[in-house]
Amino acid sequence: MENIKLAIESAQTALGIEFGSTRIKAVLIDEENKPIAEAILLALANGSMTSPDLAKTIGQNTQKTNGVAGEMVKLGMLDKFKVKVKGKGEQTQYTLVTTPIEE
Repeated sequence: MENIKLAIESAQTALGIEFGSTRIKAVLIDEENKPIAEAILLALANGSMTSPDLAKTIGQNTQKTNGVAGEMVKLGMLDKFKVKVKGKGEQTQYTLVTTPIEE
């Protein structure tokens, strides 16, 4: 939560408003008006990623990526766990939460 607060205070994000057909919702967006959470979901569609790799993939800094991804973990959209990366030590890795298809 502190990461998001710092990003907002340093004018690296903005609160956008998305008008849907049935709902209006707030969306945290980056400097190019792209929803950060949407970029994270698209990046993780092909498999789990460490925080630095995810940040690089979506074109954001690691601090901002961890802040938004952390909120997505709280909402049950992502899972987060620690992994050891050779030469880099312990890093956070994120993966999409999947729901089994009921038959």
